[in-house]
Amino acid sequence: MKYTLGFSPCPNDTFIFDAMVNHKIDTEGLDFDIVLEDVQTLNEWALAGRLDFSKISYGVLPLLINHMWFLTVVVHWVKVLDPC
Repeated sequence: MKYTLGFSPCPNDTFIFDAMVNHKIDTEGLDFDIVLEDVQTLNEWALAGRLDFSKISYGVLPLLINHMWFLTVVVHWVKVLDPC
């Protein structure tokens, strides 16, 4: 099955999604149409339900928490260097 997946062209995002979109990991048959957009646009599209999966800003999470399913990702932050 093919889904839309949105994330920004920010180096952090492209690194995070690289393995999935370039088939370096087994996605168990899932395929994605990739949409690269700035974070503000992705936030607005998430609120409108435009994409199947999307990176969002933490600030928009409270507006979506009761309307969508979320994939939980545990990240250990050593340093935050990128404002993306």
